Amino acid sequence: MRQVVLDVLQKEMDLKHIPAVVIQVSYQNEVVLKEAIGNRVVYPTQAPLQLNTMFDLTSLTKVVATLPPF
Repeated sequence: MRQVVLDVLQKEMDLKHIPAVVIQVSYQNEVVLKEAIGNRVVYPTQAPLQLNTMFDLTSLTKVVATLPPF
């Protein structure tokens, strides 16, 4: 199952639908999949995504919190 999940995610990255993925899957309190794939930076040079990569999402708060519902 692990490889099936990673293959699906890789396909989405190859199609440029997503740039990278960090995934953790747990089952009955046991981590069964923990991976980081793709690049956290693509320009000017590529840098691979790591499990400990920090994501800056703070700027999204204002947009999400103030947009009216559709």
